[in-house]
Amino acid sequence: MIKANIHYDWLKKEDNTPRFVIMEFMGEHILDILLIGLIVFMLKSSGMMLNGDKFRVYNPKEIKGSMDDIIGYEDIKDEVQHLVAMLKNLSLYSKYGIENIFNIMFSGQQGTGKTTMAVQIAKKLNVPILVTTGNIETGFVGGGAKVIKSIYAKANELAQENEFKTCIVFIDEAQNLLMKRGQSREKWADDTPNELLTHLEGVRSIHDVRIITIVASNFDESNMQLDEAMASRFKKKIHFRLPNEEEREELLKHFLEKVESKDENINIKRLSKAFSMTSPRTLQTIVQESALLAIAKEKKVSEEDLMKAFEVVMIGKTDRKTTKNRDKERHIISIHEIGHFMADFKQSMEENKQDINKTKEKMKVIKISSESISRANALGYVLSESDDMLLHSINELEKEIRILYGGVASEELIFGKRNITTGSANDIEKITKILNHLFIETSAYSEAKLKLDNIDSLKELAYKQMEAKAIELYKESLKLLEEDKKLIEHLANILIERWVLSKDEIFEEIKIYRLVTVK
Repeated sequence: MIKANIHYDWLKKEDNTPRFVIMEFMGEHILDILLIGLIVFMLKSSGMMLNGDKFRVYNPKEIKGSMDDIIGYEDIKDEVQHLVAMLKNLSLYSKYGIENIFNIMFSGQQGTGKTTMAVQIAKKLNVPILVTTGNIETGFVGGGAKVIKSIYAKANELAQENEFKTCIVFIDEAQNLLMKRGQSREKWADDTPNELLTHLEGVRSIHDVRIITIVASNFDESNMQLDEAMASRFKKKIHFRLPNEEEREELLKHFLEKVESKDENINIKRLSKAFSMTSPRTLQTIVQESALLAIAKEKKVSEEDLMKAFEVVMIGKTDRKTTKNRDKERHIISIHEIGHFMADFKQSMEENKQDINKTKEKMKVIKISSESISRANALGYVLSESDDMLLHSINELEKEIRILYGGVASEELIFGKRNITTGSANDIEKITKILNHLFIETSAYSEAKLKLDNIDSLKELAYKQMEAKAIELYKESLKLLEEDKKLIEHLANILIERWVLSKDEIFEEIKIYRLVTVK
């Protein structure tokens, strides 16, 4: 061939071993394989393939403790005990016309014990409970409805297996399922709540079993528009409130009992007063956080650690690096925060007939800080005890508005009207919410007590009156602080130097300042 000048190529024998065939196939179809793998992963994680991942089953023998272990909440426990009695004696209650009590709604903030109480009901009735959440949408059309079907199918199966032919389905964080339907343009958007409705019919006829449904939500009919059909299915509604001061004291004692390394002089009563508007779970988290702080310092848990933990849990960790070398901003922040305190202080002094000691006792401020909090997007703050009171008068709300205006009013007095900053945006948002409540939601200043949300002609006038009231209250805040400009600057300079002022420290500085200026 060479002599004949014929061109040629050597042909290698193809290697048809399985290894090369597989590699060749994977090379040609790698994108297809990845796509199939992604679809399988999405199906599994969404619950379309493994519905068991969407709920957890507790048998009564597995449930530890009892309702007696729940601290406080005697009123709620009595209500739940009555509910249990009704479920145990259905024939008796049916004679009095009380029927269809198999759908129960729990409402209340997170961490108030709704799940614990539902599980304890299962133990009292000696039946299994299936626990799931309202976040059951899969990302696929009809996926959530299929999960609901599978949950109730499992509940029917569990009910058949026990002597009482009963199972409890507990759906936590169910607010998405309870909201008014028909709000979406997509026809399939209501498939999941529609499917749930079909299961909320009380006694189940399938296999002669009873399915008791308990839903828990952070909201109720007073603060969320529930779907009418859904709301009507729940004959029994129980609201879980936040613990009161005495209950907080008992809860703190209970959680601190587990902390072996702690100071003996912790004033739990004082802490329970400071930790107002906190749930049992939040109190437990505060105690755990205080232990972490103590471990980091290699010391026993102290009252100071608990207060710091409260601050971290409620508003976030503080930081000094953000504004450390920015003197101008730190000055503005300090003037602003002292302004809030002084607006509160001046009004409290008037209420207590200029008695500074009584004012200190009554004021709820805990500390003033010029440290920043990234979580709250705040460059400074005044930490105060919350109010356990659920009702507030017009005078109390107007006082709160003057305190909120105190920050920007203080800036205007010290730096001038054109030099106020936008740091009061959060304060103004709160003020707007309070005024909207007074003028639009309750018509507090009007002789006609109406809710004006949907009455446009009256609402327009109310907004004008609301603006006039805002101007009036801001001017009052300026007037409150005007004669104490020098004291505001004096306290702000101390705050810049120390970063933080406790209630004791700031009152001591005010007393010293007054003695010096009087002389």
